[in-house]
Amino acid sequence: MSAAAGMSFISLALNDAGYGAMWRTGPVAYHPSLHDGLGLLPGESIVGFLYTGTVASEKPSVPPRPDTKEYVSRWAAPGRTSPPCKSEPRSAASPPGGETRCRPRCV
Repeated sequence: MSAAAGMSFISLALNDAGYGAMWRTGPVAYHPSLHDGLGLLPGESIVGFLYTGTVASEKPSVPPRPDTKEYVSRWAAPGRTSPPCKSEPRSAASPPGGETRCRPRCV
């Protein structure tokens, strides 16, 4: 996972600099000839290849996403929905340090 996270950040940096990037792992990554050619020791492996280059064309535009209100509702209990909750200050004394805690209050 750390290699994938690192490659994600490198991909983002390349994209920001105007380049395209694609992470790919395929059968060639496991081929013994490639391991020998790269001088990999026993127990070492390739987790993927990062292809980079100049972008030849722009990505197609993505249609706008629907508003979540169209398909999401607040779940209150099996078979029931309720409006969104608001927060109100607790009536109990504030905890040490003067922090104010809130509890949900459904309207």
